[in-house]
Amino acid sequence: PPLLLPSLPLSLSLSPPSLSDPRDYKIAKQKLRDKARADRKEEGVRMIPDTIERKAVADTTVTDVNEDDQAETELFDEFMSYFQGKVQPNILITTSPDPRGKDTLKFVEELGTLFHSTMTYRPRKKFSIKQIQKIGVKRGFTHLMIVHEDRKDPASRSKPVGMMISYLL
Repeated sequence: PPLLLPSLPLSLSLSPPSLSDPRDYKIAKQKLRDKARADRKEEGVRMIPDTIERKAVADTTVTDVNEDDQAETELFDEFMSYFQGKVQPNILITTSPDPRGKDTLKFVEELGTLFHSTMTYRPRKKFSIKQIQKIGVKRGFTHLMIVHEDRKDPASRSKPVGMMISYLL
């Protein structure tokens, strides 16, 4: 029986005697690919690769927003007062408990100069995040930023590796 190549049509096959040498097999396989390519070209079939963009499905949850819906949404937008300048954000910036690195403390100070009306509370000691949030709400802060250090990796122990930002209600 003839040997069939898995990726080629059934009509294209090789007979076993031509496969004795690996180079003959490669040449025969290339000839079959060329013939299949020529057949597709004659038929007008074009091989289009599958890409993420071609497989994408339109999102049916997205709708066009008319002006009435937009005005209603803006009435209930909790951040609109910030964008209109009615409320000045007050940000409380702190670090993870017991910061060890000078880089982290310097980064916190730089964040403090970046934002207006911020207070940096560096000596966090053993306060939990919930306790700091309660303190921030009592003192009139609107946001809380906590800069974290990596405790596991000694190489990056003194460098800030993450930040948590919380909106205080």
